[in-house]
Amino acid sequence: MNFHHLDRRLTGLPLLSALALSLAVCSCTLEPPPKKVPVSLITVAGESIEVQLRSNDGLVTSLTHSETGTDLLGGQADSLGSPVFGIEVYDELESTSYSDLRDSSFITDFSGSESGVSFTKQFIGAPFSLEQRITRSDYGIQLRCRSWCEDIETPLRSVRFTYLIPAPKGYFFWVPGMEIPLRLDGENAVHYRYGCGELSDKATGIPLAVLWKTGGAGLSIGVPLEIKTVRVSFSIDPSVHSSPPAGSFPTSEDFSYLRVTFDLVGIGPGRPLETGLWIYGHQDDWRPAVKIFAETYREFFEGAPRAQELAGIPGTAEPGGADPAAVRRLLQLDAGLARIDWNYQRPGQWIPPQAVRFNDFTWACQADPQKYSNISVQQIRFLVDALRIAKLQPVLYAAYNQRCDPELALSRFSADIARDELGNPLATPGGHLLMHAAPASPFGRQILEQQQAMTGLFPEAAGFFFDDLAVAGVDFAHDDSLTVIHNRPACNLGDTFNRLGPLLTRMVHDAGKLVVAGVPQTISACAGIDVLCLEKPENIGTVALMGLNRPTLAIPPAGSPSGAREIECQLQKQLVWGILPSTGQLETSPEISRAYRQLYLSIKGRRWVLEPHALTLPEGVQGQLFQVPSVERPGRTDYLATVVRPGVLLADESLRRGVVVRVRIPDAEYLVRAFWTPAAVPSWPLPVKTVFAQGELSVELPPFGPAGVLRLSRR
Repeated sequence: MNFHHLDRRLTGLPLLSALALSLAVCSCTLEPPPKKVPVSLITVAGESIEVQLRSNDGLVTSLTHSETGTDLLGGQADSLGSPVFGIEVYDELESTSYSDLRDSSFITDFSGSESGVSFTKQFIGAPFSLEQRITRSDYGIQLRCRSWCEDIETPLRSVRFTYLIPAPKGYFFWVPGMEIPLRLDGENAVHYRYGCGELSDKATGIPLAVLWKTGGAGLSIGVPLEIKTVRVSFSIDPSVHSSPPAGSFPTSEDFSYLRVTFDLVGIGPGRPLETGLWIYGHQDDWRPAVKIFAETYREFFEGAPRAQELAGIPGTAEPGGADPAAVRRLLQLDAGLARIDWNYQRPGQWIPPQAVRFNDFTWACQADPQKYSNISVQQIRFLVDALRIAKLQPVLYAAYNQRCDPELALSRFSADIARDELGNPLATPGGHLLMHAAPASPFGRQILEQQQAMTGLFPEAAGFFFDDLAVAGVDFAHDDSLTVIHNRPACNLGDTFNRLGPLLTRMVHDAGKLVVAGVPQTISACAGIDVLCLEKPENIGTVALMGLNRPTLAIPPAGSPSGAREIECQLQKQLVWGILPSTGQLETSPEISRAYRQLYLSIKGRRWVLEPHALTLPEGVQGQLFQVPSVERPGRTDYLATVVRPGVLLADESLRRGVVVRVRIPDAEYLVRAFWTPAAVPSWPLPVKTVFAQGELSVELPPFGPAGVLRLSRR
């Protein structure tokens, strides 16, 4: 086929727009279009990406980093304009897959301007259509694809919508949560999930994947947070690929496909599906990828500025814990926040109606009446005052949960009981019922009313703690207008805080309080959260980045490892990622607490440094680079590198010599003062020498054991 090459250059168009071109618009008619668009190659120039695509089918043939001219797809395109990007849609109802790799399609209504391009696409035989839009963005390009069925008789169907992006051998691959980037060798496989399901070591809370070649440029593929999703997976598996006919897509000998899949969704009459990608270029590292994403969606990655000053090492206090000894114990462990554990195990009715009217009314906690048998608003206020006097920040468990006492649920909120596919109520191992909640639903209104009452009853509290944000489950008794499973509408329970969170956080902020929260499934639910709390260490990497510019604290659940060695390993991992420990962790071993105390006090108020290759450490050593408040110059900042030898503990008495810390940041040459604080007993800052050459600051550390922190500052 001879292509008529038009050097039609659309400036300012995001790379995502080119991907949008490869999305198909579902249409129920199988009649051929009255007119096909002429074939041409079109160049779309975004701020960081230049993409070339074919006008006859919208398939991308090349992708170039604008600043460096680097081919971001490893030179896969040829002079004839063979496609390198594509989509694949699996229709579960008909057990049929439609793929750009092998199936015929046509596009109509192709149009372009300086603001973007758009077209519609139809796979031959598909009962749905795709409308694609490519628009400019601050970085790269934005792609939007709207899929729909026009025939009202077409049944609702579950679909998996996949974008296919080449991932060349020799490139590095990374998603938030991976401790070490994966070098692609054509054989290794990786799979990370964003959304519905438990946060785990194979889940990410940020919908972003990064590819780069050392010495070249980086390519980020993200899902815009404005797009509602149920679950998105980022996977590379060389053993899973289609067999394209000769002359279409390149073979997979030199590269695998990165598959970005939107699933647990569907398409039906009056129920269109919108998917999309945001693609942008940057330097050859994961840090600038995160920096661009976080700056674009700043409200999801930052809390109130005063949270950095108020939030410190978290401790816990019980209603009867206002005695001086209990408060002294928290102070000795350098606690900053004191979370008040009280009637949080009475889900659905956190404060009895009598207590709202009478402050001395007492009640017993349903789950543990012996331990919490004499709770009253007056008693909690007394505890709040005692903590305030001791300069601790009291944080109360908030009125939020997706579990409800069965009797209460059946009597007052039966319409909101979540149910499985057979219609049975969903229950927790403890016997509570899982609940649907929305602002206008009975259980949702109960949560909002109870939090309003709680906020008014405890005006001296520093904040409220929202737990249970990452419930994993699907509710077939309700429809969120997005989730579709087994061709049936459903509701994603993990998305509840996205619905109620904005109202709850505004309520707390309007009262001048902080919002402290457990980690939700996705970063999209983090707007308005001031402090994040880590419970499960297996997802520490993604949680640390979700808490990028807000305090992130560890609150291990009951039953966590309690031995000194296990706790020290946890502390080391948290130090790497800039997460403050709990008093419960520190009091496990007085020696460990003393050895690591100064290290953790140093990272309070930390903010991530996301310059490319900001920190380089030798093999066997891990760490990150942060900005922290200056000790000597109030209002100014220093840099702090955390340095950890994973698996090496205090008791091993093992020293490593010759470790060189290398820092590459714009103002590195001005950082002439350096102090090294090791994990040791006793421990104090030691001055060390800095050397600056060829844009890099290097510091050779004195012999050290398991860990330490390096503080760098101006003169």
